Amino acid sequence: MNYPLRTNLKEHIHKFCSLYIISLSILSLSSSIGFADDFDFGEESKSEHTPKQFEETKPPIQKNSKDLYPRRKNTRSKKKSQLLLPIKGDISLNLARQFEDKETRWMELGPAINSQLNWSGFLGSLNIEGSYFYNYAYEQEKDIEELQKESAEESILREAYYKKALGPISFTIGRTIIVWGKQDLLSVVDVVTPSNQAELFFSKPADARLGQDLAAIDIWAGTNNQLSLIYIPFPQLDRRPSLNHPYRLTPEAIEIKPENEEGAARWNYEGSSLSIALLTGKFHLRSPLFSTDNLGQLQAEYPNYEIIGLTGQLNFQHLLVKGEFAYLPQFPQQSYILVNDTKKSPRITNLDSTASSLGFDFSHHTLGNFTLEVSYRQIIENFVEDENINTTFGALTWNKSFFRDTLMISHTHMNLDSMQNLIERFAIKYKITDTIDIDTQYTWINTDKEDPNFAAINDFDRADIILSFHFSGA
Repeated sequence: MNYPLRTNLKEHIHKFCSLYIISLSILSLSSSIGFADDFDFGEESKSEHTPKQFEETKPPIQKNSKDLYPRRKNTRSKKKSQLLLPIKGDISLNLARQFEDKETRWMELGPAINSQLNWSGFLGSLNIEGSYFYNYAYEQEKDIEELQKESAEESILREAYYKKALGPISFTIGRTIIVWGKQDLLSVVDVVTPSNQAELFFSKPADARLGQDLAAIDIWAGTNNQLSLIYIPFPQLDRRPSLNHPYRLTPEAIEIKPENEEGAARWNYEGSSLSIALLTGKFHLRSPLFSTDNLGQLQAEYPNYEIIGLTGQLNFQHLLVKGEFAYLPQFPQQSYILVNDTKKSPRITNLDSTASSLGFDFSHHTLGNFTLEVSYRQIIENFVEDENINTTFGALTWNKSFFRDTLMISHTHMNLDSMQNLIERFAIKYKITDTIDIDTQYTWINTDKEDPNFAAINDFDRADIILSFHFSGA
């Protein structure tokens, strides 16, 4: 059922986010061009969603050739320098072409703006990040009017939160991205943050993450121990493509949104070579499961569940070993019951389950960087079912930089619960100047057409080209 008031409110929010992101980017862009001599563009300013906990941890900056020479003395007046804004981002042209067995089509065709504001002062810190994308592909392909209207413009407010530290205690409120897992691709405990389902197969998991609306308290005991408490009053769910979108994998159903709040706690120890964390909480599924009501109508539900988890990480000289484990009592599973000889009806079954993952990161200055990860989900409760719902996933990635980080080549291989379900991704990124780069990628997907879980993505082979200009206002 559509509610006019709710629809109008969503439209106003969409317009506000779009205008905010565009205005922020224009201000920052004009500032960066007008005062380009006041700062160094030597470091790549593209926003990367690096794994983070509640604390703000920043990786060490790698020096390039520009850092060997002193900066030119700033002779501009203080009044002018104060106009610089703590904003960075990029403006890009996105092109994506999908190659199906029978036909090809454009999936992305248009400009995008990504901007990020990071302000800090004695009152605390304010962080806002969002993106706006106008996609001309649907009009070019002459898709139905509903799809053009629903998907031509996409504005996403990924993060918008305020943070304040008082001694060993810090407070966070707003929309923020939280990463609890140690794995890069196949985490089993990253349950707080929702994701953009339309980008899962064609971008890094970090780029597909979206923020969660929450309030958090972090308490530090010394420099190694941290206790994090979070409260989520209105859980944000995965962002799914519209009903008419080619990447929509779920059918039309009556949406039953979560009505209960969520809460969780996490203790984390960070040592010089060892880190370990214990976590527990109560959440809702971020993606729906399906069932039928008494009238036979299909329902999309987001059941709640509890999790008890353990993560660990051990650092060696060139090797990083990562592990995760989760116990999920009465975890909701998608199952089916046989109505007649040919028809199955979906239902939701709660079963005691476990999930685990193991990963290895190897770094070598000549060979490059390798990552191997494996995850396994198992039903530990006796369950009579005509389908095996235990799942195993595997991933192997490699990347290497050349010519002082001017050229980056990477490859990702994934197995989706079977050696017959494969994803191969090849990517090349070339840095034309300090502020301009081009990113190319080809994704090849081959799945078992008899597999009900992955047959639908078999025709999603795609080539992407992104030309980006990076800017910074401070």
